[in-house]
Amino acid sequence: MKRFLLVSLCLIAAAIAYSLDIDGNFMTELRISLEDGSYVFNQENGTLAFEHQVDDNLFAMAKLRFRYFNSPLGLQSGSSVLSVSELSVLSAIGPVEISLDEAYFEYTNFLVDGLDISMGKQRIQWGTADVLNPTDILNSLDLSDPFDFGRKIPCIAAMLRYTFPESEAFILGVWEPFSPVARSNPLVAMGIEAGLVQPPAISAVNADSGTVLTPQPELSNSLFAVKAGVPVAGFDFSVNFVTRISDIPLVSAVAVDGFGGNVTSYTLSYYREYEAGIDVVKDWNVLLTWAEVAVFWQDAQTTETDIFGIGISTATALPADPYVKYTVGFDKQFGSFFYLNVQYAHGFFTERGNTGPGRLQDYCMMRFETRLFDDRLVIGLTGLVNVNNMYEAVASDDFFGYIADNYGVLGGLEIVYKPSLSVKLSMGIMLFEGTSTANIGTMKDSDFVYMKAEFFY
Repeated sequence: MKRFLLVSLCLIAAAIAYSLDIDGNFMTELRISLEDGSYVFNQENGTLAFEHQVDDNLFAMAKLRFRYFNSPLGLQSGSSVLSVSELSVLSAIGPVEISLDEAYFEYTNFLVDGLDISMGKQRIQWGTADVLNPTDILNSLDLSDPFDFGRKIPCIAAMLRYTFPESEAFILGVWEPFSPVARSNPLVAMGIEAGLVQPPAISAVNADSGTVLTPQPELSNSLFAVKAGVPVAGFDFSVNFVTRISDIPLVSAVAVDGFGGNVTSYTLSYYREYEAGIDVVKDWNVLLTWAEVAVFWQDAQTTETDIFGIGISTATALPADPYVKYTVGFDKQFGSFFYLNVQYAHGFFTERGNTGPGRLQDYCMMRFETRLFDDRLVIGLTGLVNVNNMYEAVASDDFFGYIADNYGVLGGLEIVYKPSLSVKLSMGIMLFEGTSTANIGTMKDSDFVYMKAEFFY
């Protein structure tokens, strides 16, 4: 906390001295489970950003992000279970996360006209789709809030972009000296442990038995990416290639006691993957459409299972076979009152491969909004339908029977009131239903209502 205050004071002093633009927001949110009335989310999130347009070519920005948990959080356990000594530690009984979210500069017309450079910790947009964009992998996933789909963590990177003269055609390259890993959440951890329970040898997983081998900070674990784009007949096309260490780990080793069938330990590790993709966006004036396709491949990844007293077996965790993620969608503003966003995707953020429990599934998402009283009141409906595998459903003898056995549904209603340009008040409900074979279906006991208050400055 002391460091945060010192950094904030220094940035505020610099803002006054150098006429920096200061903006940001903070949001208080409470989610209440409809299953047992418990608080599933009771936090305050916020940002504080300092921007400065030094001259016509140079722009710089630094942003701090904070998150306050309004409930105890054990420093060692990561849960509400505290040690007696932690009752005297403020960061345990009232925990706060503070991070440098972004800090970078951008210089246009660097060396030659049309060449731009940016360096530092930054969020790099990759792809054109809205929310469900499979090519957007330059920033690692932030899964700290499992219902904030697609949130990414800014990364340290250097980017060069060249726009050809008298044209909108461009080529750009990105280098990240270290491939960052995704931030997880308890639902992801539970899913990993549940995937380890495979009969007949394994029946249970001991708590806190897992370790993670993160990528070493060395050149061989860098991320490299290139992209080229050109407009054709009103369509904006781009193609890209990325090689990185995947931000989601795989189970690489498991140790089992051999008697009770319990997992005594397991290891997660990361692997290098490759992606080649294409995206296109078109504004038809009446509506905006987009599409993205991303092909992923990697060396075959294996898991070693050591059953004490029996021996070691090796199984394929992720085959070398390529797999394809794609998404298509559109949005439309109907006058000043209605907004509609519809998109279909094959493959969610954390899914990979064509086989196994983590294989790609299918999703259709819809967002409808109506705006009243000069946009001060917004009523929104959100729907998400998840099918384990639509190709299998169509190929099956009983299409509707397959859907009934392999589906997940999310439905949400939200009411937003904006009494001023700086304040937004929201309340809503999220409901889940489905079967355990669909990712959204596994959340069927996660229904909640929520209230949010957000202030912009």
